[in-house]
Amino acid sequence: MALKDRIESDNKRVFVNFKEFATLHSWGSKEILCVIDDDNIARQNCTNILENSWENNLEETILYVQDKEIGYRPTAREQVYFDGMDMVVVHCRDNMGIYEIMLRSNISRGIL
Repeated sequence: MALKDRIESDNKRVFVNFKEFATLHSWGSKEILCVIDDDNIARQNCTNILENSWENNLEETILYVQDKEIGYRPTAREQVYFDGMDMVVVHCRDNMGIYEIMLRSNISRGIL
């Protein structure tokens, strides 16, 4: 078995596995199995001086999903409906059949 095939098998068997790391979320009207990485956002905010921390209504999410789950490759600035929220795709990177998708949304918060 080629290394590429073994990595793809491991992605399915371990990383994007409901019993291990993945959870169900909604992508539009479709249920998908993906891994949410909130720690990555926290690390980026700690190391990037030119980040969007001044925008208090900004919410970012990074998710990892198999390319077959969504059925297409999302593009930057595409508007999507993820877990009941309107969001915009910041980027989508393909890493051996796993998409890393960064989503951004503005959330309206009340003023005290």
